[in-house]
Amino acid sequence: SQLMQAFSTAMPKTTQQRGRIVYVDGAWDMFHAGHTSLLEKARTLGDYLIVGVHSDEVVNRHRGGSHPVMAMHERVLSIMGCRYVDDVLLNPP
Repeated sequence: SQLMQAFSTAMPKTTQQRGRIVYVDGAWDMFHAGHTSLLEKARTLGDYLIVGVHSDEVVNRHRGGSHPVMAMHERVLSIMGCRYVDDVLLNPP
């Protein structure tokens, strides 16, 4: 999308400029202190932290019932608001 391209142009182009990239993914439902602690630890492993947020469908398939409690856009906003996160990947593989 044009919005993603606009954001991408502001990002460093090479991994050498970014340093070591760390990636974690999850549901991130009902964001809490444990999530923050995990992301803080992940950040210490590198210079640039990318966090994947699974879709509502994927979370429901794995957890069942009434999960996720928070909609994907709410979970993404929670992750984006975390100081240790540099970038968010939606619907990771």
